[in-house]
Amino acid sequence: MSLLREIQEAAVDPAAAPLKFAIEIEEQDPTAGDVGPGARPVPEDRVSQIFNTYIMGAAQNVAVGSPAAVQHAQQIQSGDIESLRRILAGQGIQDADLDELEGAIKADPAPSAGEAMGKRVSGWFGKMLSKAGTGAWKVGTSAAAELLTAALKAYYGLE
Repeated sequence: MSLLREIQEAAVDPAAAPLKFAIEIEEQDPTAGDVGPGARPVPEDRVSQIFNTYIMGAAQNVAVGSPAAVQHAQQIQSGDIESLRRILAGQGIQDADLDELEGAIKADPAPSAGEAMGKRVSGWFGKMLSKAGTGAWKVGTSAAAELLTAALKAYYGLE
């Protein structure tokens, strides 16, 4: 098995979080591991965001593999936009983003089991993952994907 394949497989293992953290820091600045004490080759706010993404999984929101995503999704009634908005707002999604999601839901046809979500909802989903990845939404990308998937499936009555 190639080293790259081993790393990719390890990336899905929660025990690999420190490795993913170190790799992400090195991607930000390849010299980060070679600097002396007190040096800050990667800005502190970026290190914090990377730490929250890979180590904490934004524990105040939803941890990957946690029953919390399912618990939140169970509070969303199928077809009830207000319950969807309430749960997502509680996870730090801003009103403007929720308005955009609501518009996307209204514009797209509802998916059936096994189908992809509509183009606009999928676009909104990607935008939110991007926000999580840049730190604009204070939740890790894996946790964000799990939360949004569970919430949207519950809204559409797919779970």
